[in-house]
Amino acid sequence: MTVFVEVAERGSLTAAAEVLDMSRAMVSRYLAEVEGWLGARLLHRTTRRVSLTGPGEAALARFRQMLEIGEALQGELASDDPEPHGTLRVTASVSFGQSHLARAVAGFVARHPAARIELLLVDRTVNLVEERVDLAVRIARQIDPSLIARRLATCRSVLCATPSYLQARGTPTAPEHLAAHNCLTHHYVGKSLWQLHRDGRSLSVAVGGNISANEASLLLEAVRAGAGIAMLPTYQVAPLLRTGELIELLPDFSLDELGIHAVYASRRQQPAIMRPGLAPAGQGEHMNHGQALIDHNRAAWDRQASEVREWSRPVESSTIAAAREGRWQVHLTPRALPLDWLGDVRGRRILCLASGGGQQAPVLAAAGAEVTVFDLSDGQLEQDRQVAARDGLQLRTVQGDMRDLHAFANGSFDVVFQPISNLYVPDVRPVWSECHRVLARDGMLMASFYNPVLFVGARDPQLDAQGLIRPQYAIPYSDLEDLAPAEREAKLARGDALTFGHSLTELIGGQLDAGFVIDRFMEDWQPQPRFLIDRYLPTFLATRARRIG
Repeated sequence: MTVFVEVAERGSLTAAAEVLDMSRAMVSRYLAEVEGWLGARLLHRTTRRVSLTGPGEAALARFRQMLEIGEALQGELASDDPEPHGTLRVTASVSFGQSHLARAVAGFVARHPAARIELLLVDRTVNLVEERVDLAVRIARQIDPSLIARRLATCRSVLCATPSYLQARGTPTAPEHLAAHNCLTHHYVGKSLWQLHRDGRSLSVAVGGNISANEASLLLEAVRAGAGIAMLPTYQVAPLLRTGELIELLPDFSLDELGIHAVYASRRQQPAIMRPGLAPAGQGEHMNHGQALIDHNRAAWDRQASEVREWSRPVESSTIAAAREGRWQVHLTPRALPLDWLGDVRGRRILCLASGGGQQAPVLAAAGAEVTVFDLSDGQLEQDRQVAARDGLQLRTVQGDMRDLHAFANGSFDVVFQPISNLYVPDVRPVWSECHRVLARDGMLMASFYNPVLFVGARDPQLDAQGLIRPQYAIPYSDLEDLAPAEREAKLARGDALTFGHSLTELIGGQLDAGFVIDRFMEDWQPQPRFLIDRYLPTFLATRARRIG
C-alpha cells in the first residue's frame, strides 16, 4: 500500500523509489502485486509519468485511510520511546533561518538531547527528495500540491526606511510618491511592482531603484545603510521599527501576505523526530503562543463582528450626535467611565487599543479627540470605519497585535484606552511596555481586565446550580494548557477566542514595572453573570496609569 500511494502522489516510479530507498524494479514488482491482489489495473503508465485509473483513484483514498490508521496505532504503541531522536534535515531561507529558525532549533535540541538538526539555509527551492531534506520552511502564496504542507503562520511585510534617508529625500505619504524614491527590490517578490491594499481596494505601484537582491537580509542591510526604501518582512524588521532605527511608511496600507509553511514530502517514513511538531492539524495542544494563536483569535473576532455581538455592536447615530454636543460616555467596564478619568478629550491623541467594534472610538472622535483604532480583527475595525463613514467622523484604523505597536513612533499618543482585551494574549507585559513607549510624557493608560479569580473555578453547571464554587485551575491560566483536551477541541471547533488569565502581578505589577504610576483604580460588577463567582464579587477591574518620565 505504501508503495502504491507514493507512486500515485509523485506520479513517477523513479521518484517513489528514491523516497522509499528501493530500486525502481522493486517498486514495479510491488505495484504488480497490489494490482493482482485487487484484480484491477490501478495506474496508466507512460515512459515519463503514471496516472490513476478509476479503480486506482478509489484505491488511493482507501489506502491513505488505512495507512493513517496504522500510523496512529503505531504512535499509540510507541509510548515507551516518546523522546524525539535521530537526525532531521531542515531547509529555510537565509533571512528566516537567521531571524527565527536558529533560535527555535537551539531550543528544540536543548529540550531533546537525543535529536540532531542539520540546517540548510538557501534562497532557492530545494528538491526535498533529491536532496534528502526532511522538512522545509517555505514562505509562499502556494505550495506544490504534490507536497504536504502545514500552514504555520502568516508572513506580513512593511515598507520602511531610515530616518536619515527620509530626512534627505522626504517621506512618502501616498503610494504614488514611491515613484520618486529609490526602492530596493527583491528578485522574486514584487521586483518592479508593489501591491498595496486599503479598504478592500488594491493598488499596483511601479517602483525602481539601484539595488536589487535575491535575499531579504541583504536588502535589510542596504536599508539600514540609508540606501532607500524596501518592502521587508515584519519578522525581520519589527525590532528595528520598535527602536526607531527604521520607520514604517504608508501604515494605512497593507501589503500582500504570504503563508509560512512547514513542508515535507510524505507522511510515511517520517523521522520520529518530526512527529512532535507535525501532529495532525486542529489539535489545540500543538497551537503555540505565536502566529497560530493570533490567526485563530483574529478569525474568532472577525466572526463575532459579523454576528454583531455585545462588544461588536456599533453605536447609534444619536449617540454620536450627543457626543458632538458634549454629552458622551465611554466604557472600560460595564458601567460608564467616570468623566474625571478622561476629562476634556478635545484635541487629544487617543489610541483605542484592541478595542475595535464601533463603540468607544467613534464616541471619542465625535467628542473632539484625534482617534486611532488598533485591533487584531479587521472585522472589528470595519465596524469603526462604517460608523465613521455614516456619521462623518475622522478615524484612523490600524490592524495588528496589541503586543507590537511598531506602527507608531515613540510618544505618539496622549491616551491609550484599552477595555477588556488583554485576556486574549498569553503575555501581557509586552502590552504595557509598548503602551509606555507610544505615550507622550504624562500620557495616560486606561485599561480594564478581569479579576483573575474568575478563571479559577470549575466550569460545571451542576456545581453552579448547587451554589458551589470548586477551584480547579491555577493562575496564570491558559485555555491551551489547562483545559482538558476534549474541552479545548470543542472550543476550537466552535471558533471561540482562546483566553488567558493573568495574575495581578502581571496585570498591575506589570504596569508599574513598565514605568507607569497608577493613580486611579475601579472595580465593577458583571451585570449579566456568566459564572457563579460573578454574583459574589465585582470581577471587572480598571486602572488609570500615568507615564512618568
